[in-house]
Amino acid sequence: YCYMRKENYAAAREFFEPLARNAGMSSDELTQDAYLRTADCYYMERNYTKAKSMYDNVIRYSWPAEDYATFQSSMIAGIKNPKEKITLLNTMNRKFPSSTLVTDANMEIANTYMADEKFNEAIPFLNNVIKGTGNASLKPEAYLKLGTAYYNLHNNSAALQQYKTLISQYPASQEAADALEDVRVIYIQDGKTDEYTAFMRQAGKPISVSAEDSLTYTAAETQLSNGNTSAALTSLGNYLNKFPNGAYAIDANFYRAEIYSDKKDWKNALMGYEPVAAQAPNKYAERAILAAARIQFFEMKNYAQAETYYAQLAQEATGQEHRLEAMRGLLRS
Repeated sequence: YCYMRKENYAAAREFFEPLARNAGMSSDELTQDAYLRTADCYYMERNYTKAKSMYDNVIRYSWPAEDYATFQSSMIAGIKNPKEKITLLNTMNRKFPSSTLVTDANMEIANTYMADEKFNEAIPFLNNVIKGTGNASLKPEAYLKLGTAYYNLHNNSAALQQYKTLISQYPASQEAADALEDVRVIYIQDGKTDEYTAFMRQAGKPISVSAEDSLTYTAAETQLSNGNTSAALTSLGNYLNKFPNGAYAIDANFYRAEIYSDKKDWKNALMGYEPVAAQAPNKYAERAILAAARIQFFEMKNYAQAETYYAQLAQEATGQEHRLEAMRGLLRS
């Protein structure tokens, strides 16, 4: 056993194996234990053929450790045949419903389904882990994986519920720390950054103003990337209301103006372009000035304002094409 604890399985096996000779159905407890530990040594040495043969004998002899041997055999089967692994573990659960390994078996079945992206199939077994009385240390992992399963099934509400339960019941676990990032992603995707900020405050992990600034803009940017212009307008407006001078105020004003411009809502478009133009130079300034000049000239017929923007464009333009347009605009205005 000392060699096993030191992970020197070859040396451990040399001591276990002599005690395990002549094992049979009626072997005493010491022989049975030595036989199982020999099988475990072969397993850890990755001699799966020998290990499986010995575990199968334990099952055939109907020793008290038959549940453990079935579990180990399923692990070996899973190396090449995940379906057989699941079958063996389900057999173990049915045959030994009171075994301390039932929770571990449920987790292994769930892990196998998750690895194959069969998230619906994994969910009942993860719930069994949570409801089970066995290996309690697996419960945080089960909550985290339930959240992952629901998220991949596009059920953000159910995913959040699992993550929140995990964070509430096991706040010091690594799984809870991992779940915090998943919670952030979901709230951003759903455009609910205010709810995220409130949740983090309630969880005892309040975020800084600068982090909230970035988070609120990221939520709007996500809607933009997904082509959800209506939701993007709402999120950008929310950002500008909360952070009118925020780190991303220029970005928010510009993209809001672009959306309104596409909708031919010229008045609201100008309300976005004007502050961007006023804070030139910046990465959007030239485009904002040009757009504002065109809207004032062609759409609003406000030639005096158009002249102001064309004059600014003449100063800010980096390319010949825009400089020429500025000169033409000044002549017309």
